[in-house]
Formats: sequence, C-alpha cells, structure tokens
Amino acid sequence: MNLGLLKFRIRISITGFIKFCIHLLGAILVGPFVRYRHPATVSPKSARLGILYICLAFRGDLILNFPAIKAIKRAYPQSSITCWVREYNEDLAALNRNIDNVITYDKFPSSGIGFLLRPLTIGKHRPFIDKIRRMRFDICVDDSGYAFTSVVGFLAGIPYRVGRNGQGFGFLYHYEYPYDFNAQLIEKRLRLLEPLGIVIDNPDDLYPSISLGPDLLPPVMEKCGLNTDQSNYVTIQPFGGWAAKNWDIDKFAQVVDHFVSATKNIPVFIGGPEDVAGISSMAAAVKARSINTAGTLTVAESAILISGARLHLGVDSFGAHFAAAVGVAGLTIFGPTNPELSAYLGPRNVAVIKKTKCTPPANRIYCCPDAGRSCKRLSCMRELQAEDVSKVLMTLWEGKQAVRVTAF
Repeated sequence: MNLGLLKFRIRISITGFIKFCIHLLGAILVGPFVRYRHPATVSPKSARLGILYICLAFRGDLILNFPAIKAIKRAYPQSSITCWVREYNEDLAALNRNIDNVITYDKFPSSGIGFLLRPLTIGKHRPFIDKIRRMRFDICVDDSGYAFTSVVGFLAGIPYRVGRNGQGFGFLYHYEYPYDFNAQLIEKRLRLLEPLGIVIDNPDDLYPSISLGPDLLPPVMEKCGLNTDQSNYVTIQPFGGWAAKNWDIDKFAQVVDHFVSATKNIPVFIGGPEDVAGISSMAAAVKARSINTAGTLTVAESAILISGARLHLGVDSFGAHFAAAVGVAGLTIFGPTNPELSAYLGPRNVAVIKKTKCTPPANRIYCCPDAGRSCKRLSCMRELQAEDVSKVLMTLWEGKQAVRVTAF
C-alpha cells in the first residue's frame, strides 16, 4: 500500500468536504447579495476597460494563461490588462506585451481553510486591498481560485468578477466555475472568459505568440559566453517542478551527446538555483562542450535565451511552454502528466512518453491525484530509453512530419 498516496487522498477528501460546506453556506447566505447588483452585460468592446487578471501559479502555469490574456486583448483591444502574479513571475509576465502592468503580492495564506480560521488577519492586507481599489478596475478574472483573491476582489469593489471556485469562496464572484481538475489547461482558462462574451471555438487560434524585442537577446548570450553573431545553440531544461517529472541524468546526457554530434549545436543548460547540482552532474556527463547557466540567469533571461535557440529540449516545465510561445521547436519528455491536457502541442512542439499500465488515460491529466509525487516506481520515466527520445528529436530537427505525442 502506498501510504503517501493514501494520506494525500484522506487529506483532500477532508478539505474537499470543508470547502463544500463553506461554499454551500456562502452561496445561500452571501451569494444572492453579491450577484444582486452585477451588470447585465460587459461594456462595449471599444471601451477602455481596466482588467485585473489574477494568476498566482507556477511559471509554466503563467505561460498557459497567455492565450486567455491574448483573447481578452483581442476582444477588448482598448483595455488595460494588469496581471497579478507571484514575485518570482514578475519578469516573466512583463515579457508578454498583451500585459500592460504587472503587480505582485505573495504575503497571504494559500490555504482557504487557514484563511477562514484567521479572518481578522485581513486587516494586515488592507494596504494592498486599498491599492487595488484605487486602481479602479472594471473587471476581475481570477484564475487562481484562492479564498484570499476572491475576498480581495470583493472588498476592493471590482464591479464585475469572474473566478474559479478552488477553495470554496466562489460565491464572492458574479460568475464562478468549479475547478475542473482534468480539463485541458488552456481550454480551462478560456472558459473563464465566457461571461465576458469571449467564446473560443478553436483554441489553436490563440496559440501564444510572444514577440521579444531584438535588443533583449544579445546581452543574455554574452552573459552565457555565446557568440552573438551565431545562433547555433539549443537550450536544455532537464528538471521540472518535482522529482516525478525528471528523467534519468545519464540517459539525458546520451541524448544530448547524440544530438550535438549530429547537428554541431552548443547545448546550453538552464535551471534555477535548486537545479545547480543536478545540471552540473549532467553537464559533466556530456562529452561535447556545453554551457551551464543553472542559477546564473533569471527566469526572464532564461526565457529570452530560449527565444534565440534553434531547438528546446526539456521536461514538463516552463521552458517547454515558453519555447512554444516564441515559436521555437521543442521536444518535451512527459511522465506522470498527460501532455494532451497540459501543454502547447503542434507540428513543431511535440511530446514523448513511455506508455505503462499507470499512464494517465485520455480524460485524466495525471496518473494519480498528487501528480506522481508519491509514486514509488515511476516506470514511465525509468523505462523510457535514450535511443527512442533521440529518434524523435532528430525527426523534429530535420523538419519531418512529427506527431503531437509519440508513445513508446
């Protein structure tokens, strides 16, 4: 028996019941008064609307919000979009030209139950709430689903609020959506826009297209020791947000060596400070000359570096999503996550998986509720072979027709 997974299931069952009770009471006692004065329609598309878009998630999840932000800007071109993100995502959000302003605020309880047990602490957040009120937003789109963010939008008096009911406080929105755990991550964000009159029939039309200024790349290349007159490098991000997403270091090194030998590109490793040791080991295992930028570049600088690469190779993390957003071909290695539900895929951005008995089915995003964190086997990553990944990588490099997901 997997005790870790059992504890996780018990915990989410208990918190799920508490969230249900919170939402039921709130929907009966508070919800009708919240919705009583909400506007019947959104202002005309030519209006200069102030829109607050809340995305307090990981770096990769922020990029998965870009199609929704692009859809808002397309529907309301005169609007001003402010994105509230985590502090570590500030520079990354600023790269998106559809975002007019970026604000950060992390000092709040991330647990809805914890927030409910400490209601009087809202007073210490009053300066931030007052700041939001002074910015006089017309619309709030809250993708985070936190209890705190729903309360902020309510107390700040934003007149039209749409959000995800992640912690039971959805009754404070004018329109709320349940957190559909297994929905396609991009389409799930687009669904939030329907109350604004934005309905997307073909999500591929909103494939993110971020255009970075030409002056951004040369300084980052110089910082990495790359010749700015050449662009014969590939970026490699071997580590994701948790261990279950990571592939074997030696196999990864074999793939990099094979690819570099065939294409004469320079492999440039990217990662955060927490990845320094692992990437140093991998770079040492690579026979060809490589550049290790782990812990030396900011997230924004890593993203800029990806934009100039000839190809991106990595696991399920922000680098894969950003490569797709800037039009760089990429191959992503997936394990406990269903790539069809969690990534930008197409003829130039493809995924590789090893199909096992615990591979998530087509309608589920993860193999188990905790996204593989408690898996003791991780056969999906352990059994994936270097030669299989190399074969798909070379097919992508040579411009041959590649399928969205190759399963071995």
